Amino acid sequence: MAPTPQAPFLATELLDELRTILLFTADFLAMTRSAEAAAAFIGFDSEQYHSESPSRVALDSFRIAPTITIIYDYAFQVGEARHFNEDLLQDALVFIDGIPRVGGQGAEGGETHPYMTEDGKCRRAITTANARWKLESPYPSELSVRELALLANMTEGAVRNALAAAGIKAKGSRTFVDVAFAREWLAGRRSFVPTTCWEYTPDAAHLDFRTARTVSDLSLALTRRAEQKGLSVAALATASTVVPERTAAWLNGTPDLDVGTAVALAAALDLDPALVAGRTVELLLRQSS
Repeated sequence: MAPTPQAPFLATELLDELRTILLFTADFLAMTRSAEAAAAFIGFDSEQYHSESPSRVALDSFRIAPTITIIYDYAFQVGEARHFNEDLLQDALVFIDGIPRVGGQGAEGGETHPYMTEDGKCRRAITTANARWKLESPYPSELSVRELALLANMTEGAVRNALAAAGIKAKGSRTFVDVAFAREWLAGRRSFVPTTCWEYTPDAAHLDFRTARTVSDLSLALTRRAEQKGLSVAALATASTVVPERTAAWLNGTPDLDVGTAVALAAALDLDPALVAGRTVELLLRQSS
């Protein structure tokens, strides 16, 4: 039985840290551009923004706030993560790598904060979400010891010991394992929470179709959407009026690509037929070139 999802910190604590990051960013703007630019960004004037109470920051003015909330829900499987997608994750990754590593202005320059460390709440949530997405993504990837530790709710030392027992010699932060091994290894950890709080919605599937580069990518997106809707090959064949053999071939990654089948399957899966057909045509042209 999977453990009950429980985040390592509250969402309110995460958002307070986000407010602090924005305050440090305002100091950076005041120092590099102008006091007016900093005030326009954060919403009020201050000589040292990092010293201000985070409660002064109105997050409804910042696009990153709902993104971080969705990332938190997805990372720790504790809320409504159905709006999660890879674009939001990429935004969060860029955000966390671009935040100030030191703050303050003038004589108070050089201020630091725990958010700047690996254990910062925003960074931890984003790193965990990225690790979780690697398990779900159709693209081959590797997970680090830290990523395994975050997903398994273990210390990095404990993960290294467990890997050693599995015959993998850990080399500090440079140790990586492939996704297939990570999935199997995590499945055996009692503290690992599988991904259940995320639906493969039409929006998520459409994103995968837009980025599909191979027939396998196309088939995987169709398969995941069929699984989300609880449709077997036979049920999808009935719903789409595509013969079962052809339906199975499309889901298994061995289709004879044609626009008519693409449209029929897309409609049965509540997807945009034009998008799926367009990607099918592109793949057909690549095959013929």
